[in-house]
Order: sequence, then structure tokens, then C-alpha cells
Amino acid sequence: MGIEILYQTEGEYLPITMGTKYLKVGGYQIDVAARQQDQAITIDLSLDHEGQVVEGKGAGWYVANVTLPPAAYLEVETGEADPESGSAIMEMEKQPVNLDQVVVNVWALPPAPENSEGGDE
Repeated sequence: MGIEILYQTEGEYLPITMGTKYLKVGGYQIDVAARQQDQAITIDLSLDHEGQVVEGKGAGWYVANVTLPPAAYLEVETGEADPESGSAIMEMEKQPVNLDQVVVNVWALPPAPENSEGGDE
């Protein structure tokens, strides 16, 4: 299924794409596996004064927030045995990000400035 995109306002939006490793919002890439933590996190994205997507709420026009689910772990055998008990030694292995649990809230882009050049009205 994939990421869930929720549109918060009407209008034009930045393009959102999900590759095998990166979520891209406009020109901003997020490495979802590298950013995922043991608890859910939200990444806020805004347009700066030059129209570039940057991380943070205070940069300018708020365009999106991305919520990544907490990391999931699976207990797996290491292939080694405890020398005293003979029991298998286990370790926790981080699982790939469940993209079905990634949520992107998006807000419309700001209106384009009106062109005030070139005409008498």
C-alpha cells in the first residue's frame, strides 16, 4: 500500500514520492531508515524565503510534516551459543520501516505573487 498522504488545505502541493530509501517532498529528501527512532517522530517542513524546502516550522511557509513510526525489532539468533548453558545467543535486529505507517500531512503552497509589471489598468 505505502505511505498515507493527508491533504490539510485546498490548492497546489509539492510533489511527494517514496523510493526504496528516501521520501522526497519537493526537493527535500528524508532517509526514512536513518531518521527512524525507537519512538514515533515528526519532521516539519517549510519553504524558506527563496522557495526551498527546509526542515523546521519557523523557516517560512509550512508545507508538510512527516510522521515516522517507531522502529520495530525482531529477536534473532546470532548463530553462536552461550558457552556455559549452550543456549543460542539472541540479538535484536531492527526491521525495515513499515511504509504503511508513514503519514505525510501536506498544506497547499502559498499563492503565486501577482505580476504587477507591464500593464495599465
